Amino acid sequence: MRATVDHSRCIGCGLCTVNAPGTFELKDQGGYSRSEAIEDTSRENWVRVRAAADCCPQNAIRWEKP
Repeated sequence: MRATVDHSRCIGCGLCTVNAPGTFELKDQGGYSRSEAIEDTSRENWVRVRAAADCCPQNAIRWEKP
C-alpha cells in the first residue's frame, strides 16, 4: 500500500499521526505543519491508514493498494 498527502489540503491537525503512527509524521513546511506519508506502508498498517484517511477533516490523504 502507498499513502500520500495532498499538501494543498492538509491543515496539519495531526489526526493521521494519531491513527497511523509510523506511517505519517508532521513536518514544518514554510511555517505550516504538514503531514508527510512515509513512502510505503506495510500490509499490517492498511487498517490504520484507512482510519487516518477517513478521519482527515480535509480529505487530504489518499491511499492505494499495489
